[in-house]
Amino acid sequence: MTFYNNGPGKSRAEFSVPAAFQGYTGIVHGGVVAAILDEAAGRTVMGEVDPRRVVVTGRMDIRYRRPVPVMELLITSGQLLGDYGSVVKAYS
Repeated sequence: MTFYNNGPGKSRAEFSVPAAFQGYTGIVHGGVVAAILDEAAGRTVMGEVDPRRVVVTGRMDIRYRRPVPVMELLITSGQLLGDYGSVVKAYS
């Protein structure tokens, strides 16, 4: 995936998930979806905010609303909610 910055504290990527990453037929595995969302949130502090800064996930809450299809164009984005030095809050 290639992420782009939509401005300070924002990330975006357009991509499709190969069928090799499906859980059930035609549906992206939930762990892969979680990794995509995690990356989108983490990328919000990079780019225009601080390209050298690396963050790790300390907590992640996900509410799966519907299945994510494989082999279709998808868009993910992230938004930085707060930067408290050693703690960052973001959503995707």
